Amino acid sequence: MNITEEQAITGSMIRKARIEAELSVRSLANLIGISHTHLTRIENGERALTPDLSKRHAKALIEALNEVKP
Repeated sequence: MNITEEQAITGSMIRKARIEAELSVRSLANLIGISHTHLTRIENGERALTPDLSKRHAKALIEALNEVKP
């Protein structure tokens, strides 16, 4: 499986935002509605982020960041 540069950058950005929101991989995966292994693969650039998943991910992170940084 080839990891594209875009997938690697996207995964890295997702991991950074998740950590900033003080969420574990399992916590964010549960909020999005995917398995923690799938999220790990996205963060590692092994899976692409679909448009639907991207929307759910953004919503979950925004909510989590608003709780961390009121």
